[in-house]
Amino acid sequence: MKKYFLILSIILASPFCELNAQKAKDAPSYDEVLDSMAAYNFEAAIELLEEDINKRTKRKKPTEEAENLLNLAHRNLGKLLATERIVIIDSIIVDKKDVLKHIHLSTESGNLQAMREVLNKPDTTDCVMFRNQLDNQAIFAQQDANGRLTLYKSELIGKEWTKPTPLKGIAEEESLADYNYPFMLTDGATLYYAANDEESLGGYDIYMTRYNADDQEFLVPENIGMPFNSTANDYLFAIDEFHNLGWFATDRNMPNGKVCVYTFIPNETRQIYNEAETGMEALRRYASIYSIRDTWTDKNRVDKALQNLKSLQMTKKAGNAAGSFEFVLNDKKTCNTEADFKNPEARNQIKVWVERKKELENTRNQLEILRDKYAAASETQKQQFSAQIRLMESSFEKLLSDIKQIEINIRKTELGQ
Repeated sequence: MKKYFLILSIILASPFCELNAQKAKDAPSYDEVLDSMAAYNFEAAIELLEEDINKRTKRKKPTEEAENLLNLAHRNLGKLLATERIVIIDSIIVDKKDVLKHIHLSTESGNLQAMREVLNKPDTTDCVMFRNQLDNQAIFAQQDANGRLTLYKSELIGKEWTKPTPLKGIAEEESLADYNYPFMLTDGATLYYAANDEESLGGYDIYMTRYNADDQEFLVPENIGMPFNSTANDYLFAIDEFHNLGWFATDRNMPNGKVCVYTFIPNETRQIYNEAETGMEALRRYASIYSIRDTWTDKNRVDKALQNLKSLQMTKKAGNAAGSFEFVLNDKKTCNTEADFKNPEARNQIKVWVERKKELENTRNQLEILRDKYAAASETQKQQFSAQIRLMESSFEKLLSDIKQIEINIRKTELGQ
C-alpha cells in the first residue's frame, strides 16, 4: 500500500479529522491534501498542511500526524526538483507475478529469478534472486527471524553454495522495512534494490548503494529519485550494460496485481531537468511519466535503442543460427555475417569479436569444470583450485571488457565515425 495512504489512514482515526467533524472551513481537508499529492503538486500539499499545523498549534491540538505527512510532502518535492532526465522507449502492463519475464537481460549482465522457481515452491513469498554473470554469486531476499524481508548473499565454492549471510550496511537491525528485488551491475559493487523504509516516497522505492571493499560492507544507500520512484510502489531496476538498456517496474496508476515495466536508455552520468527552463507543470509530467513520448527528444537515439531491444528479445527467444551471429550496427542495420560489413577492417574486427565471444563461453565452461574439481578435492588441492578459479574469473571479466570495446570499434570503423 502506498505510504502516504498508510499515513492518511492513520490520520483519519486521529485528531486531524476533527477538522471535518467540526466542519472547520479554514483547514485543509483530507481530499485536498490527497489530491495534491496524487497530482505531484507537493507545494500545494505543503501549504495546506503548514496552515493546518499553525492553527492546531494555536489551539493546542496534536500535530504529529500532520507533521509526518508534511515531511513526506517535503521529501517528495525535493525528489521532484531533482527528477532525472531519461529517455523511456517502451512500456508494457503485466501481472506482477510475471514481471521478470519482461526484463530481457543478456547473459553477460547476470540473471534474475523468482525465488519460488529457484526453490520450486509456488507458494513462496514474492522474492527475487540475482545471480551475477560469472554465476558464482547470488543476492536474494528472504524472510529473517523477525519475518521481514532482508537481502542475503551466497557464493559458489566448488559446486556448493555458502550459507546465506545478510548484506552488511543495508538493513539495520531495528528497521521494520522490507528489502527485495536486488540487481548488481557487472562491476560487482553497484547494487540496486527496492525497500519500503522511512526514506521512501511511497511504498517500495528503488535504492542504489556500492560495496566498500575496505570495510567489507555496503555504503549508505541512496534513493534514486524520480521518475524511477513515485508515491506508489516501485519494485525493480536492472541495466544491461552491453545493450545500453534498462528496465524498472512500478504499480503507479495500475489496478491491483498489475505493474508497468518501463524500458529506458541509461545515462552515463546523471542529468536532471532545469526547473527554471522546464517549468513545474512539465516537470510534474516527466516525474510521473505522464507520457513516454515526452522523453523522445532524440529520435535517432530512440530508434537505436528500440533496435537493440528487438535484437535482444529475438536473441533470447530463438538463439543464433549455427554459423551466424547477430551484431546490431545501428538503428537501421543488424549484421549476421561478415559479408554484411562493407569496411574490410570492420570485417576483420568482427572475426575477433566472434572469437572473443566463443572464448567467453569456453571460459565459462572451464570455470564450471574447475568448480566441479574443487568440490571433490582434498583441502590441500582446494587451495590450488581456488587460485585457478580466481584467475579464470579475472580472465572472464577481462573478456567482457574486451568484447564491449571491440563492439565500439566495429561501429566506429563501419560507420566512419
